[in-house]
Amino acid sequence: MAADAAALAAAARLPDTSAATDVALAYVEKNMPAAQYGRVLDPADVEFGLWDPKTRAFTPQSGTATAVRVTTRLSEQNENAVGTFFAGILGRRSIDVAASAIAGRGGAPCVIALDPAAKGSTTLKTNAAIEATGCGVQVNSTTNAALNISGSSSIDASDVCVGGTVSRANSATTTPEPREHCPGQADPLANLQPPSYSGCDHGLMILKDVVKTLSPGVYCAGIQITGTSDITLAPGTYVLLNGPLMVASTAKLSGENVSIYLKGLLANIDFLDDAQIALTAPTTGDMAGILFFQDRQSHNIHFWAGDSSTNLHGVIYVPGSKLYSSNVNLITPTRACAVLIANALEFDKASGMSIDLTDAKCRAGLPGPYQRGVVLLD
Repeated sequence: MAADAAALAAAARLPDTSAATDVALAYVEKNMPAAQYGRVLDPADVEFGLWDPKTRAFTPQSGTATAVRVTTRLSEQNENAVGTFFAGILGRRSIDVAASAIAGRGGAPCVIALDPAAKGSTTLKTNAAIEATGCGVQVNSTTNAALNISGSSSIDASDVCVGGTVSRANSATTTPEPREHCPGQADPLANLQPPSYSGCDHGLMILKDVVKTLSPGVYCAGIQITGTSDITLAPGTYVLLNGPLMVASTAKLSGENVSIYLKGLLANIDFLDDAQIALTAPTTGDMAGILFFQDRQSHNIHFWAGDSSTNLHGVIYVPGSKLYSSNVNLITPTRACAVLIANALEFDKASGMSIDLTDAKCRAGLPGPYQRGVVLLD
């Protein structure tokens, strides 16, 4: 039990291995005080590494860790071996006892490309980057070059799982090493229900050179924001039917506690050069954590272009569509509380995402599959 508690506490501190070691030692001391049990846990017995869920194997490593193994010992070397009774008759008065526990991050991957058959279903090129702290990157495609990473691009995550193979340029980096031919990930939000709505509250909404606050509702034919417009979305759910959410160059769009549902052939996201976007999902209610939700039967391409500035917090859920970003900026701020689930992904230039799901408050505001913190793995 002491090893279990220490491993869970240590895993919650990842990726900070120093803090993880300290808290593991503290938990063991609390459960098995040295004054009573002697030295039970040494720092060297708090090991960091990778957990492979397919083989259920823990591999120690000095780089990015997805799991921690804690081994407590009552041993002759520590002068606290467990005394025996019957074995003492045979001259063995004590035995060494050790207990190990492995813990790591739970929950679904936070960047997922669902398409099972597309070559290059996840592509990064020209200095693109995905940073996923406390969660993994999943590429379901089973083809060759399912993950295609080139041009000094990088992925840094707790795990990189690819159903097929990886094509990686010498200048590109992935941490940890991707696992090829690993199991596919079912859509973790497959049971998420779309918002209820009826009729149209607005026809095509074209906003040019205005400062305006919009109200939640059904926008048939979409919302187009152009010129020098500065548009605020009041809290609530926005349904866009058969039309885009388009923000043109130099225009601004912001909103807190908002969800945007897209449905129809023309319902896509289109952020153009120099657009400034700042949107945050709600943390409570039926749409908690959901920033963008596209109807599962819609198959579009969502664009982030040029040097638009996007500050997005929440889940981008476009399971039937491709997200393409040629932005020179990340589409999230650094270490955002965010999740991206798409049919396929392509990041170009210096685009990408920076995600951090290690904070309990962040996870609490996301959909159920992402609320799990740390779990015992073995």
